[in-house]
Amino acid sequence: MSALNVNAIDKESGSTLTLGGSGTTVQPHASATVSGFGKILQVVSATLDTETRTTSTSFVTSGLTATLTPASTSNKVLIFCNGGSMLTGSWSESTTTALYSSIGGATAAEIDVFEKMVFGTSATGEGGAHSISYLYSPNTTSSVAITPYFKGGGANQYFTEAGFTVSLILMEIEG
Repeated sequence: MSALNVNAIDKESGSTLTLGGSGTTVQPHASATVSGFGKILQVVSATLDTETRTTSTSFVTSGLTATLTPASTSNKVLIFCNGGSMLTGSWSESTTTALYSSIGGATAAEIDVFEKMVFGTSATGEGGAHSISYLYSPNTTSSVAITPYFKGGGANQYFTEAGFTVSLILMEIEG
């Protein structure tokens, strides 16, 4: 094992500084201060435990929102939305969920490239729990509010029914 002791390492202009090669593990000392390696900077959560339903075929708010303010424009927001019990009225109906973002208090807009969850159910109106995870790049240091929106294809499409809880967790990941 060798050691290299220097005060600074810098890259040449226009190049990329690479530490380690394929199959190499780069591990800082346990007492070292580390930045830029995907560290979790903050965690914010919110829950919804009231029944939320719609007959709309357009997206409506779930009423669940969590907000954080990124420390840097290069940081990401890892989003988890879990729990609840989505229901639909019959096999031919479905409930679709999408994540919306409001930056700095602006009107909420659907986050691009998000795969919506769709549930087809039996005639008895069964459903399933939410399980959404999404890595979002808001590119801002303004407040970011995330809200799940949902819509259905028939009467009484539920985001969550009475007696169930949906949690929304936002984690700021250092970029």
